[in-house]
Amino acid sequence: MLFQIKLKSFSLRFLVFFLTIVFCLPAFFPLYAQTAEVIAPAQTVEVSVALQTAETAVQEAPAAVQTAEIAVKEAPSAAQTSEAKIEISGQIKAEAPAAVPEAPAAPAQKPMKVSASKRSVYITPGQTFDLSAITLSAKSAEGKDEPVKIESWSADTGSVNLNVYTPPSASFAGTVTLLANYNDAGETKSFEIEMKVRTVYISERIIVLVIALILGLIIVISINSTLSGKSYFIRKIGGLNAIDEAIGRSTEMGKPVLYLTGLSDVSSIATIASISILSYVARKTAEYETSLLVPCCRSLVMNTAREVVKESYLEAGKPDAYNAENIKYITDDQFGFVSGVDGIMLREKPAANFYLGHFMAESLIYAETGNSIGAIQIAGTSEFSQIPFFVAACDYCLIGEELFAASAYLSRKPKDVGTLRGQDIAKLVIMAIVIIGVVLETVAAVNPGLSSSLGMYKSLFQTK
Repeated sequence: MLFQIKLKSFSLRFLVFFLTIVFCLPAFFPLYAQTAEVIAPAQTVEVSVALQTAETAVQEAPAAVQTAEIAVKEAPSAAQTSEAKIEISGQIKAEAPAAVPEAPAAPAQKPMKVSASKRSVYITPGQTFDLSAITLSAKSAEGKDEPVKIESWSADTGSVNLNVYTPPSASFAGTVTLLANYNDAGETKSFEIEMKVRTVYISERIIVLVIALILGLIIVISINSTLSGKSYFIRKIGGLNAIDEAIGRSTEMGKPVLYLTGLSDVSSIATIASISILSYVARKTAEYETSLLVPCCRSLVMNTAREVVKESYLEAGKPDAYNAENIKYITDDQFGFVSGVDGIMLREKPAANFYLGHFMAESLIYAETGNSIGAIQIAGTSEFSQIPFFVAACDYCLIGEELFAASAYLSRKPKDVGTLRGQDIAKLVIMAIVIIGVVLETVAAVNPGLSSSLGMYKSLFQTK
């Protein structure tokens, strides 16, 4: 009994040992060698072996695998079962195919910059226009103008495939947008052409031309009359008569004269009128040998003022008394300029201040500062909103068009006086036209039978 138990125990141990050897033996052999059991009577067997090294082939692209040579051993006899060891006599090579370079992407085609031989066309109402006279062109890569084929024409009125443009009606007058359709890289695009249908002149405005010609003729006749020696009366303007008095007072006190041309540049009519008055003031200060200070808000005004003052001193026979440093540029900034001028007033303490030109919100600041130093002040501006401040704070003020009449009033030159007289006659004509219209309107309201006469009178002066 004990013997049987030991025998079974021994058998179990042997069986466990044998199985352990069978399962663990392959672990001690290299990975590149494997065994295959061949059971065949004297036969050569072809065996395919998959190696782990082949799994490390290039993964990013399909690999071309070359099969190595394999040596196969035959069984010794037909009745014998044996193991054949298969060895690899070569190396497995994995080669990735040569990468095919990708073709570079074609550069994006830039849209053509198209220009037209005529961007705007003018025709009279009822006239037709041949659209073949308009051509399109575009710049090539070499910078040359190449023609662009116009596929079709269309208009913003909805018409298509136009060859000749005709206005909608014989009386049509206005602007129509025509579209020249062309092909750009397979895409249909349009180029706009303005077709302006209008008359050579607007008949409703002929009266404006007639009145302008009449007024111009009056001015020319007045100038010729003045040049022939005829003198005309110009009413007295208090502020202009006080110029000599103000300059004489400065001379007596031994103080300078301050002159401001305003904020605007030389393109302003008010500044031009002020420069004309400056010429007269400079000539008087040269005669009285009084210093003249002219701060400027614009550089061009400064250069103009220097030339005018220099010429005036030369006419007065005192060229050596001219000092360009007294005519200086301060700043273009409105209130920065005000601060600079007020500083000059408080330092130099001029006895006479002239504010003639275009002034804005700073007008009262000048007037109050000049009043604080006891200067006599003469002002004039074309800005009607600032006239009340000058009237309240200055000794003399030029109101409205008196500023523009000052040059003729002071110089008495025939051309200036003739122009002034012609303008006054033109004002009288306009006033007469307005009065006649008011009278006819009143009479027509009382007597409706005269409405036709009123309508005829109105039609003479109606414009569009």
